[in-house]
Amino acid sequence: MNRLVWEDGLSTKNELIDNQLKRLVALSQCWLDACTEDSPRISQVGDLLSALAYHFATQETLMRTMGVPATQINHHKASHRRLLARFRDALSAPYCGDRHQELASVMAALIDHIRWVDKQAQPPSLTPADFQYRAGSIAS
Repeated sequence: MNRLVWEDGLSTKNELIDNQLKRLVALSQCWLDACTEDSPRISQVGDLLSALAYHFATQETLMRTMGVPATQINHHKASHRRLLARFRDALSAPYCGDRHQELASVMAALIDHIRWVDKQAQPPSLTPADFQYRAGSIAS
């Protein structure tokens, strides 16, 4: 089976989002490796789901901060909810072989989401420090 690796072609040109996506790819590959050994650790499942939920929340907040129209954000959020549900289903499959196959399928869907949706939705000029400042000023 092919390994999941970050490719520069997946870059959204947004450092914060790209760093989160790189982590998701690495966590997913770790989980697939562990599943191949038929011993995925529960912490790996939790780490992957937490990282995915955090990434989606960050991205949606960034979109609001940058003034992306609500209809576009809502459409993007719906896509995130579907992907998160697919990850949860894949990671809760009864047998490791099934989980491996399902996770590989949902990772392919996430890669497609990055290529065809995220790359068009991200403003490229923000750094993680800019986002933290802007997000903090919104919460204030």
